[in-house]
Amino acid sequence: MENYLNRLSGDLRLINVGVFFEILLKQKNVSSRSIAKSLGVPYRSFRNYLCNKRAMPLGIALGVIKILSNGKKQQKILSNKLFNEISWIKSTASTAKSVKLPKRFSKELGYLIGAIHDGTVFANESKNQYVIQYWQFSDKNWLNIVAEKLERVFACKPRMYKSYIQLASKAAYEFFAKVIRIRQRQCDWNSFLISLPEEFRQYAIAGMFDAEGWIGSPKDLRLKFSQNNKEKLAEVKNVLYLQGISSGEVIHENNGYALWLCGKNCIDFAKKFVSFSEHRNKREKLNRLSLLHDG
Repeated sequence: MENYLNRLSGDLRLINVGVFFEILLKQKNVSSRSIAKSLGVPYRSFRNYLCNKRAMPLGIALGVIKILSNGKKQQKILSNKLFNEISWIKSTASTAKSVKLPKRFSKELGYLIGAIHDGTVFANESKNQYVIQYWQFSDKNWLNIVAEKLERVFACKPRMYKSYIQLASKAAYEFFAKVIRIRQRQCDWNSFLISLPEEFRQYAIAGMFDAEGWIGSPKDLRLKFSQNNKEKLAEVKNVLYLQGISSGEVIHENNGYALWLCGKNCIDFAKKFVSFSEHRNKREKLNRLSLLHDG
């Protein structure tokens, strides 16, 4: 995953990066006082950042790198080193949770990107509210599994509610909203697979299917992806086709759009994706279909 620090808000706080900058200042033979003056930051505050008494704002960190760099090439090199150095990040709120932002894609992250189709990435800046929510009314066990994946990806435990889970974190919100580019409204979010490496796209499709898919019985060989965005279903159709699974055209259905698979293609999908599904009922149905003969 490429360095995405420039996409995040400058007021996010980097935890324990003081030593990194102390070493960098020493290598460049530049005093912390002169850097603080150049940035317009009180010297005492800047020293607190370097001593890890306070978490350093991302904007300050990138500002130091810009001052110490001889041109954009070196600035990029130092920014990448900082990106690799960062472990924990949080917002300015005193009660904010620290999280670890992913630096590489994983099967858990791929699944979460697909599963957010039954959820939201929401911000209310005036109330300093930044949340990631996953909803499910029929299977509490699925929410528990999604919560475990969230915790593994961000190293922060979400709160559990009756029909949804919520991770309240500006840093995690900005990762989804600005790095993965998940939009709050599903109809504004055109693509969820193109940014994922090919080896993780199956997890994202499984997450989407677990969140919003429908599957028939062994006597009704049909399954369906439902979504408010036509382009995303076309994306799923194309990826499935590359894996030898054909589907119908994306059609308008029930104030949204649907992608249907029938017959042998339904069985092929079940065989391919049953191992990626985390929704108990849908996995059981996929497993039964996967045991059917192709003919």
